Parts: sequence; structure tokens; C-alpha cells
Amino acid sequence: LGPSYHEFLNFVNSLQIFNKPAASKRLETVKAICDQAGSLGIHKGHPLILASLACIYGCVAAKKVFKFKQDPSKFSSSNALGDIQIIQRIGKLSQLIEEEGRRTPGGFLRTYFVTDDTHLKDFYKYFFINEVTSDEIGDSTRTTYEMTVKADKLFPDLFNEDGSVRGDAENEELLKIYAFVGFPVETPPTEDA
Repeated sequence: LGPSYHEFLNFVNSLQIFNKPAASKRLETVKAICDQAGSLGIHKGHPLILASLACIYGCVAAKKVFKFKQDPSKFSSSNALGDIQIIQRIGKLSQLIEEEGRRTPGGFLRTYFVTDDTHLKDFYKYFFINEVTSDEIGDSTRTTYEMTVKADKLFPDLFNEDGSVRGDAENEELLKIYAFVGFPVETPPTEDA
């Protein structure tokens, strides 16, 4: 999907989300990003999509990792893609090391991501890879990641400092974001149920 990822990133850069959209335009921008991802065959829950959405909701680390530019010719989709894919690459490697560590007496049981890029380090902390599975399909491999994200860090405009959702309107917006990216959303039972 490399060419699709680059096309997607250039599309997101064209939205100029380095300038935070007005609150009334945020969900419209989320939908445009998710629709573009879908048209390019990119899974809507991919860290690339989540990172793009994070820029809409005030995540400074995401904006600094992407390094969006007003002049499209100065934007490096390769640099942005490499930084975002580190989440999956390091997650997969960490899982392999930690699994081997559990099988080997005295092995390393934990891994840490070390970088001099403060924003990438902060951004990396917002994702936790729970499980990585790989399936051989013909002459290629499909890798699936199950991860947990820190929504309060990715979408800080919707949350209070203590990590709680600011209010009903912000909670409703967050649920709509989750629906756009295909996260399961449980609706509370009605009083009739």
C-alpha cells in the first residue's frame, strides 16, 4: 500500500490541518479523511488515519511528527510515513523480543523505544500494541495489529486535563470519530430494554 499511503498523506496535507479546523468543521474533516482512506484501501483504524485525526483535535505530537507544510512541494510524505509506521514496526519487534524473553531464562522481558525526537517519542506512547499476528497468503504476508490507543492524548480538545471527556457534546463527537474509524461503539441500553 506504499503508493496509497503517500497519496493519502499528500491529501491530508492538502487539507491544511496544521491550522486547526473550527469545531463545527472537525467531523466533516474526519469524514473526508476516512473516506479518502477507504477509497485508497487503507484500513480506517490504521495509525496513519488516527494520527491524521489527532491533528484535527489538537495533538501537538502528531502535528510535529507529520510536519505538514503549506507548500505541498515541501511536505515529505516519506518522512511522515516512516515515523508513523514506527508504531507498528517497533510494536511487532517488541512483541517478538518479549515473547522470546518469556521463553528464555534471563531474557529481556520489556522493551523500550528510544529516540532523540521528543515528539515521536511522545506520540509513540499514545499507542500500545497488544497483539501482532501474521498470516502467509501466497507469496506475501498479512500482519494484523491489535492495539490500544490513549484517546485523551490523541484527541485532547475533547478531554479535560484529568483524562475525562469534557461534556456530552464532546462525548458524542468522540463516539462519531470511533464509528468513522470502525472502532466498536457500545450504546447504553435504553430504559425500555
